[in-house]
Amino acid sequence: MNTYNKRELASLLGITKQTLERWTNELGLPCKRRGSLRMVYFEEEQVMQWMKQRTKLIKGGY
Repeated sequence: MNTYNKRELASLLGITKQTLERWTNELGLPCKRRGSLRMVYFEEEQVMQWMKQRTKLIKGGY
């Protein structure tokens, strides 16, 4: 299971950290928190599943 911090995932997706934070806070991108609320990481499998679901919604699928 691959995990990424905010910087790593934003770079991988070609987006800014601010966009990643917006996706997390407003669109429900799943993340995990370690220790304090500032330590955020993302599991690759959960991110991929979330992106597939969002793509289906955008295309009008179910």
